[in-house]
Amino acid sequence: MKMLKHMKNHLEKHNDLHGWRKHLLTEVTDLQSKTCSLHGKLLDVFCRTDQKCVCVLCAIHEHKEHDSVSASEERADRQGKLMETHEKFQQNVRDREKDLKELKQAEESITCSAQTAVSESERIFSEVLSSVQKTSVRVKELITERQRDELSRIEGLQEKVQQKISDLRMKESELGQLLTTEDHIHFLQNYPKYIPEKFEDLSNISENPKAYFSNVELLLSKMQERLLEVTKETEIKIKIRSGEAVPPKADAPVSTPLYLGTNIFS
Repeated sequence: MKMLKHMKNHLEKHNDLHGWRKHLLTEVTDLQSKTCSLHGKLLDVFCRTDQKCVCVLCAIHEHKEHDSVSASEERADRQGKLMETHEKFQQNVRDREKDLKELKQAEESITCSAQTAVSESERIFSEVLSSVQKTSVRVKELITERQRDELSRIEGLQEKVQQKISDLRMKESELGQLLTTEDHIHFLQNYPKYIPEKFEDLSNISENPKAYFSNVELLLSKMQERLLEVTKETEIKIKIRSGEAVPPKADAPVSTPLYLGTNIFS
């Protein structure tokens, strides 16, 4: 209450003495912090040497040899510097907002690109699976065709061997009769018919039939290895450089293209 009464008296006295002048009165929210504790006067001088606000009497006595200016002058100087700093803050905000916008655009682009890549991978794998299934069916057909051809050939050979056995048995029977005849003339007249002939060796008609389709199994095993190599290599490249083509090494061997429709019996 005492402080408010003092301010009221001061204002009335000010109006009586300087009412005809143009003054700018400012609201004092904390008069005590803006008053010199030593001289009781308002702090309206800034000592640049000590970097503190002082009153006029302090500037004359305690800060006599110091670099002192009016508070308004120091405020004007620092105001300009602070405005520059403020502008830098604003520019920084604009720059970061621009960065944020670019990051959001990058996020959208990555999401869109990933969705496209997933769709494309699904399409390609679907085509690959379809091709593998078709190749599987075709391989079975080729194996069945080869099996039918070979069985037909074996059946023909069986008929030939059976006929040969029948002929040999008949000659064996005739030879047995000739060997037991007591008619010397008959024996001598028929002897030329049984001169030893060159027998056909049919022991290798079907050599190792269990391994006949081993070449098919070997080719299919190699195809499986190449498929696994391609899928593993693709996965590694995607992990290392997603979306970028990885150039092959200079000394790397050139991979043989995998044609799923190749005739494995050719």
